[in-house]
Amino acid sequence: MKIPNSSRIHTENETITSNSNISFEKADTLFNRNNITNKTEQIRLKRNLLQSKYPIISNELIAQENEQSENSLIPHEPETPVIPLITFQEAYKHFKSVIFPNGYNNQSKGNCCSCSSEKTKNEKLFIKSLNKIKYNQNDEIHFRILFSIYYFFTKKNCDKEGEHWQDIGFQSDTPSADLITVGMFGPLQILYGINKYPFLYQEIFEYLLQRKCDLYFMVNLLSMCKFSYNLIERDLLDNLVNETNDYFIIANEIYVGMGYEYNTEIKNYGSSNILTIEYIVKTIENISRMRTQANYFLNNHQIYS
Repeated sequence: MKIPNSSRIHTENETITSNSNISFEKADTLFNRNNITNKTEQIRLKRNLLQSKYPIISNELIAQENEQSENSLIPHEPETPVIPLITFQEAYKHFKSVIFPNGYNNQSKGNCCSCSSEKTKNEKLFIKSLNKIKYNQNDEIHFRILFSIYYFFTKKNCDKEGEHWQDIGFQSDTPSADLITVGMFGPLQILYGINKYPFLYQEIFEYLLQRKCDLYFMVNLLSMCKFSYNLIERDLLDNLVNETNDYFIIANEIYVGMGYEYNTEIKNYGSSNILTIEYIVKTIENISRMRTQANYFLNNHQIYS
């Protein structure tokens, strides 16, 4: 089902970081235009080359498939994990003990925050500190988190480095480069999503996998982590938090809401073209910039609860 790693082409021009300013309405015409920008043309030609070797499967054929192919990314029988998988709660408690070794009480003094809640101040400080922690593949907990994410999607074991990371949509042989802007906040938020809403993330990944495409899936999830972090940094979630709920959980639920939107839109467009994905991620980013839309992302994925 997957594209062999030897066929993948990775250049700076292919990076999906949502730099496109082109609207959804122009997407269909852009795909078929002759006079397009060099960057767009390069991306399209490279992806067409890959997909010409691995044609997209029709929805009807996908529905009729009862067996996975011999080359499927997901094995017939899940491999036994060679290291213990880690849950969101375990990882969350670990980082809390790292960032607040003496507990919350004495850590937030002098921390400027527009929100009056001491708990929210601490949660913001925790998230911002987490965002600054760089991924270290030699750190046991760090690697267990990335290993658990990889195993969730593939049911396979993995090494710390290798082309297998590209199978779930990282851009290189190690997750490090893609985690620069989100630190360990990104992986922890992804871990929350796949722990609490496994069907949502399985559905997205399998939809892309069945079309035999490599569309930087993990990069897109990390982009949504960055969008949710930007909401936190701009204090746009304060009105959603009170003493009875957790600031980090609110941020995580909004991140999941973005994933739900991503899942809905790629199916609405009926295409696994890299340009379509760029438009979708860019639109999610634009929506997340608006204060009133935090509630939208927070409440639009309850079907997976």
